Amino acid sequence: MHILDTRIDHAGRLQILVDRLARCEDLTWSAYPYDLSDRHGRRAGVIYLAVDEPSGLVSFLADTGNPEGYNGAVFTLPMHDGTVRRVHGPWSSNPGFVQQITGLGLHRDDVCLHDEANRDSFERGAGGHVFHLTAAAAPALYARALGLEQIRLDDRDAGAAGDLRRLLDTAVLAARSAQLLERATAIERWTSAPGAPVGAGMEERPW
Repeated sequence: MHILDTRIDHAGRLQILVDRLARCEDLTWSAYPYDLSDRHGRRAGVIYLAVDEPSGLVSFLADTGNPEGYNGAVFTLPMHDGTVRRVHGPWSSNPGFVQQITGLGLHRDDVCLHDEANRDSFERGAGGHVFHLTAAAAPALYARALGLEQIRLDDRDAGAAGDLRRLLDTAVLAARSAQLLERATAIERWTSAPGAPVGAGMEERPW
């Protein structure tokens, strides 16, 4: 997948426009078995992880042994070792758990992908397909969405993870502030227009 554009929506979520959306069959997967069973019960399964290079987009699935995830759909996963696995009813997971099991650094928030054929949904920040990002890829994509120059972090710096988190929090806050200002300006212009009714903008919206 080739990234064409990025933006941050009104909720602070990163929206990404790509040339095409990859299907499960288009990605190459790795399997990470885990067993965290303890006296409270059995908690074992397999995390399936695929990283699209060089975009840094990530997809993952959790096979827990309960085949009711995704309405029992069967996922065909080409593996790095050349085999193909058919996983029945896997579930989604979360970046924190996947990072714990796989050791891959992941950005904690999900992102929304749109393909070129659905550019309008990208512009509106509506719909899309949920993906994730590697921690290494996230800063450049957020910076691009905000029109900032790419910020590089030294992976050897023990504080890099904290610096990255602060960077992304600041990016989201800046995006929300900019959009609130844009809306406030639109209301001000609309209500100050000649002939605008008293109280205009209180119940109706110019967007």
